[in-house]
Amino acid sequence: MDPFDFIPIVPPNLPGENASGKTPGDSFAAGVASTVLPAVNFLLVLFTGFAASFAVALALMPLASASLVFVIGRRLSTATSRVVVYALGCAAFCLIGNACALLLHGLLQFFHDF
Repeated sequence: MDPFDFIPIVPPNLPGENASGKTPGDSFAAGVASTVLPAVNFLLVLFTGFAASFAVALALMPLASASLVFVIGRRLSTATSRVVVYALGCAAFCLIGNACALLLHGLLQFFHDF
């Protein structure tokens, strides 16, 4: 028994697993959520002016990315439970990536000014 068995929104097969009912739309939404959007967020925070505002980098961008994944997943007729998991994963990956980009940006600014 798994603790996630008590939460009805979590699908029985997680995004990385080979599920029998997984469609190409599911794979596309999972790929966008786990690789494309976190990489784009990281690059935007690191090389543009988004690092100047912590609220934008750590709150607005992950929420916008999660919303975009939700819209893409629902547009591709992916099950709502899977789309919610993809969106939450995307928000977590973007938050971690943006925090790392903020740290790198701060270090680069410190050594540039030094």
